[in-house]
Amino acid sequence: MKSKLKEAGVFLLGGIVIIAIFFVCEYVMGWLGLKFPPSLVAMLTLFFLLQFKIIPLWWVEKTGEFLLKYVVLFFVPILVVLPDSYQIVKNHLWAIVIGIGLGGALTLITTAVAVEKLHKYRNSKGEHVNEN
Repeated sequence: MKSKLKEAGVFLLGGIVIIAIFFVCEYVMGWLGLKFPPSLVAMLTLFFLLQFKIIPLWWVEKTGEFLLKYVVLFFVPILVVLPDSYQIVKNHLWAIVIGIGLGGALTLITTAVAVEKLHKYRNSKGEHVNEN
């Protein structure tokens, strides 16, 4: 019983930490007047807090695993609204297609450049790179 209670507490702690980071980032973005999604800022903030060991991973690990497991359910509302947005999609189809194409290409190029630089960096430090 204690282990289940402890698991629930850790899960709740993770949720509180993630939500608190989001609300702080949302407040800061509003206060600064920046038009940048607070969810992305919160994700980057959480990454840096974990990377620099300001918060321990175990605080958010269980909650993060749960959210990743059910992330598909968070996109269902978009699929429900899509038929209502038919006219908008129809009128802007080329812009959407070009945006998706350019976004995909930029993502591919950025990933390739980052991997290449990381590979060169590791080789220059003499680290063994497993190329399986």
